[in-house]
Amino acid sequence: MTNEWFYIPNIIGYIRVVLLALFFIIEDPLSKVILMSINLVLDVFDGKIARKLNQTSLFGARFDLIIDMVSLVLLSFYVAALSKNFLFVLCGINDGISYALSILIFYGKKQQMNHKSEIGKKGLLLPIYYSAWGLALSNVLHDAYLLKFVYWPAALGFVVPICLGGYLFRQLCVAEQTVRLLRKIRAMQSSL
Repeated sequence: MTNEWFYIPNIIGYIRVVLLALFFIIEDPLSKVILMSINLVLDVFDGKIARKLNQTSLFGARFDLIIDMVSLVLLSFYVAALSKNFLFVLCGINDGISYALSILIFYGKKQQMNHKSEIGKKGLLLPIYYSAWGLALSNVLHDAYLLKFVYWPAALGFVVPICLGGYLFRQLCVAEQTVRLLRKIRAMQSSL
């Protein structure tokens, strides 16, 4: 049996970490966008590959969630700095809190638990968000909206309303998820 450190999804995670490091090193905005875009595209596939190859692990689940958190928070802060729009800082903080709570609740245990299936069971927007295509589509639109500010603010004007819709939908889902996670923490504390 292969050591989980060398599982293909975890190797994809290591590549994503290198891409994040290069994001800081390289100064060219277009290169930054390309690096972050590749990072975010790889995120779409690592979980599917893990399940298909039966290479799921608690380390991989935690590692992927941490990389996702760092990537999206960095992207939000970077876009906030470029666009001078404080709203993106708030969105980055919103993402960071949600990811941190997910890590704390679902991946602080010895057994592996899929936070997406657990959180996405009920709610107003979360069942749509965590559906087969909901997560991918809303994240792609969300990230396209952010990357537009980095790459070419005047470009893609005709798709801005669609991307903005995906961006707002994702932020509402993250806010709903954060509320659900905070309730779960309170329930866990009261049961102790």
